[in-house]
Amino acid sequence: DLRRKMGSAACAIAEAAKYIGAGTVEFMLQDDEFYLLEVNTRLQVEHPVTEMVVGVDLVKAQILTAEGKPVFPEQFIRVPRGHAIECRIYAEDGKGIPSVGRLGTMIWPEGPGRRYDVGFESGDIVTPFYDSMLGKVIVWDESRSRALDKLCQVLNRSVVFGVKTNIPLLKKIIQHPEFVNGSMTTRFMDQNFAE
Repeated sequence: DLRRKMGSAACAIAEAAKYIGAGTVEFMLQDDEFYLLEVNTRLQVEHPVTEMVVGVDLVKAQILTAEGKPVFPEQFIRVPRGHAIECRIYAEDGKGIPSVGRLGTMIWPEGPGRRYDVGFESGDIVTPFYDSMLGKVIVWDESRSRALDKLCQVLNRSVVFGVKTNIPLLKKIIQHPEFVNGSMTTRFMDQNFAE
């Protein structure tokens, strides 16, 4: 019921603005009430999560919309299926300090329900002059708990030589009880990983 209300509010905002195209409407949730945070007239970095759960290529849909071509038949409704989680892999030491250098071997374990959007390859040089994000790891499974188990396996088997990454920190975060049960708040990092 809450998800339906949030979806209706998001659609009402887009309709009031006469907005056509890909975008996101973000809400904050507190005590079972939701509040508008922001509207972005673009795809978010996390769009693969939606793509995996809904089964729609959002980049393609955005391009088709811009070309004035129909994306979906009238009244086309996609029902979310399963659960997806995304982690951003950074060339950092886990404390936000960039790690620079030439990338050696990188291994991203293949398997069903896994997606890797990576912007670097072995031999590339990570410099201090740009964003240190190496790529994104996205997993999908039938439930949140299974997706978390899969993500943990993927992070345990991912290998990046040449620079430090935030993978050890990501593993701690996704195994923390508050993250596992979904009770974390916007204070989660400060309360649990301030160091």
